Amino acid sequence: MKVSIFLTKKVFTESQLKKLEVLGDVQFTTVDGEMPIEECIAFAKDSDVLGLDPSWRI
Repeated sequence: MKVSIFLTKKVFTESQLKKLEVLGDVQFTTVDGEMPIEECIAFAKDSDVLGLDPSWRI
């Protein structure tokens, strides 16, 4: 399963990261803040699960 999380890895604790790893291929964004919509679409492509920041706005 591919999981794409729209947050940087640094916001998670080691315990949380270990729990996420068991889900499969997990990727995190590498930038804080806004991403152009084209980058968001490319990042999320073929993902089974998306993880979003609760304060994220479109």
